[in-house]
Amino acid sequence: MWRLIFTLILTFFLGQPSCYAEERLALASALLPPYVYEESGHAKGVAVDIVRAALNEEGITLSIVIVPPNRAINMLGGKQVAGFFPILKNDDRSMFLHFSQPLAYYQMTLFTRGTGITSFEALKHDNKTYKIGLSQNYIFPEEFQFLLDPDRHDPMYLTSRLPIELLHLRMLASGRTDITIMDESIGDYFIHQHKKELADIRKIPGARVPQLPIFLGLLKALPESESTITRFNQGLSKLFNSPRIHEIYQRYGVDSPK
Repeated sequence: MWRLIFTLILTFFLGQPSCYAEERLALASALLPPYVYEESGHAKGVAVDIVRAALNEEGITLSIVIVPPNRAINMLGGKQVAGFFPILKNDDRSMFLHFSQPLAYYQMTLFTRGTGITSFEALKHDNKTYKIGLSQNYIFPEEFQFLLDPDRHDPMYLTSRLPIELLHLRMLASGRTDITIMDESIGDYFIHQHKKELADIRKIPGARVPQLPIFLGLLKALPESESTITRFNQGLSKLFNSPRIHEIYQRYGVDSPK
């Protein structure tokens, strides 16, 4: 009799794992401080905390691997991960990814060395040819397109195992380029982290442009990706309507989007 009761108790507690199974979402990201980075083996950053908090709102645990962008693409192609963040949205990517609502925003701006370029307005009317450091990870705003014109300037696209923004700032500091285009928070982060090496780097006054939204993208080829994006957006909405979103930005010394 007691054996039967014991068996029934075990069946009740152990025979229903689906009710308590942890729901996890495996995502890839690239090293992009202060949005994504590792510290003591743990993923941290503005975008990491936003994605994690939004998923937690829907009872989903974030599993993240931080790898170079090219490897992340291979992992997506092999379905080793369900998606990638933060990512800029374009028509090509929309063919194979479901995009979330914007989870944060890039504030694109121009960095230069010294004080030779006095303003963005002066740069637009300057006849001098400049070497422009560019990353293929960005989608450049219309206001900066004249800098990409090879008939007028010398655009240089680079790849690196380092964060590409840090490489561009180092090239700028060494005189190998004259201007680089990147997100303001990323540039400020690296300039602060490498104060001596990048002491002469400045933002060009007046070169801020409208913010670019960044997203979470999930593979359309995977089951339930569309419903997962819907749930993520619901969690994101709850997060954005709470004080916690400002606490995340303050934690990393980044201005909240206006």
